[in-house]
Amino acid sequence: MIKTDILIIGAGPTGLFAVFEAGLLKLKCHLIDALAAPGGQCSEIYPKKPIYDIPAYPEILAGDLTKKLLEQSKQFKPGFTLGKKPIYDIPTYPEILAGDLTKKLLEQS
Repeated sequence: MIKTDILIIGAGPTGLFAVFEAGLLKLKCHLIDALAAPGGQCSEIYPKKPIYDIPAYPEILAGDLTKKLLEQSKQFKPGFTLGKKPIYDIPTYPEILAGDLTKKLLEQS
């Protein structure tokens, strides 16, 4: 069983940056991704493609962005489950559909 504060589905750039932001709040994260390596499409499909809309970087290659995000999040020691699709039952969690899950989690803490 994985014990974590936040479970992030998707280890692409957004998931990796979420680890950093959560880490600043002292929250432990675990990422799950169907791909075998972190980085999402940036690593898997177009690692040599330049990206132009990242703050502080007028231009950065997608693969380099992934490396920098991994380096940035490393200090918070995230867990990874890679090469596996998450299995969850949406009807079991109606609060996700209603948008109330965050509110419930905050009320419990």
